[in-house]
Amino acid sequence: MELKILICVNVAFITFAHQAESISYTLTQPDTRSISCSSSQYIDITYGRYYCWYNGSTVTSKIRTNCNYNHNCTIKAQNSWLDIDPCSGTTKTLAWTYYCRSIWGSWGSWAACPRNCTTHNLVRYRSCVKPNGGCGSAPADYIACKRLGCYSSSEISRTTPDDQVYYSLTTDCFVAIDRTSVAFRGRANNDLHIALGSVDSVTSGTHYEFIIGGWANTKSEIRFALSSSTCDSYSGSVLSQTYFDEFWISWIGNYIHFGTGSTPGSNIRMSCNHSTPYDVNFIWIKTGWGSSGEWRFSNDVACKHVTNSYVSVTTDDTSCNGTSSYTCNSGYKQVGGNTQRTCGYGGILSGYPLVCSGKMQYPLCSRDVVNLNTNSILAA
Repeated sequence: MELKILICVNVAFITFAHQAESISYTLTQPDTRSISCSSSQYIDITYGRYYCWYNGSTVTSKIRTNCNYNHNCTIKAQNSWLDIDPCSGTTKTLAWTYYCRSIWGSWGSWAACPRNCTTHNLVRYRSCVKPNGGCGSAPADYIACKRLGCYSSSEISRTTPDDQVYYSLTTDCFVAIDRTSVAFRGRANNDLHIALGSVDSVTSGTHYEFIIGGWANTKSEIRFALSSSTCDSYSGSVLSQTYFDEFWISWIGNYIHFGTGSTPGSNIRMSCNHSTPYDVNFIWIKTGWGSSGEWRFSNDVACKHVTNSYVSVTTDDTSCNGTSSYTCNSGYKQVGGNTQRTCGYGGILSGYPLVCSGKMQYPLCSRDVVNLNTNSILAA
């Protein structure tokens, strides 16, 4: 029985361990066998023994010296190749085990967000983990910076907690007035909810409600009221969960739509016809059911200065919630309006434009004061 085992040659045993294949072979002296791994892997010998029926030697180190870290190698069951003869004058068997290890490690971190995320891509690389180096050019992976949530002054960034509570976008001066659609990006594990209201309240007025990736990211819906019956639904996953996804909603005439992508009207996923369409003026967002959320909206909110004659702007901040300051030009005085105005939603500045008198107000010179006092004394 023992001799039958010795004459078995070129037998391979393959098992799996930690995503890498463990491969074992045996050879009978003086046979050879070529082994190889892919160009992105290297050979790692983990076991070697050269033996006969009555004796043997461990040759792991020698085979590693001859083969390790290469893509391919020819194994030889020969005394000269192994520098040993454990059984002089007797036919020997060589057994070994090896893995094909990846020369590349895990993906590194994404590059930092640029100052202005528009059409930029971010990159990440895999590091060389081959012990003796020499991996060559590292693989690169690219992604649009918007998918990672990078943003700039041209975007509004909001987060919503896992609390099932709606939050108004009026705090960012972002409303639906004078709009018929909104494109946005969102990231959540499930349940991005967005509501369109006639008034800035979720307890009064009328609402359209969009549920995006509800029911563990398996289904989306449009509703004609908060938590009411469904107008239309879409079955399937719409949230990638790891990255930001692009969506849009629109309300034009009697139709309400929802779609994916950055362009309203493209990739429509849900549509509803409403015979008596609601007024749409305000936007609310929420998340919950085990997931928080991150949102990005286009920051197209800005106020415009309205200035009268003889007025100068001393502090210029027409962004949302920004305060601008105004003053009368030299020699003119305030007769109406406000010297400070804050930009609110709808591009409306608080207060009223500063009004300055158009008549010069000449100051009294010291010479006039002296003359005035002299005349008063003479008169007395």
